[in-house]
Amino acid sequence: YLTKEDAPKHCKTYREVDVNGKKYDNWRLPTAAEIKFIADFQKESFKTNSNASKKPIKTVLTGQYYYTMDGDYIDTGMDNSGIAIRCVPDLTPKEVEELDKQMK
Repeated sequence: YLTKEDAPKHCKTYREVDVNGKKYDNWRLPTAAEIKFIADFQKESFKTNSNASKKPIKTVLTGQYYYTMDGDYIDTGMDNSGIAIRCVPDLTPKEVEELDKQMK
């Protein structure tokens, strides 16, 4: 279980590697607005697509509460209890463009 003091440290040391081996090290806790946007988009997506095999987005938030950049946490309205961490990348415009090319 990570505390609110541990959460930013976790994101600061988090790393992902893309399909070409490029490392992404610049992660942070999301803002409350970012968590709310993802949660609302995810809920709406599941509401409008009842066929579980045709979900338009991948489930990224499953916990009820998520730590945010301001040191607090936000209620997502999801069913699972507990406080979770979801790190988000601080990408440059060039990095976003490179990732978009990989998705096509």
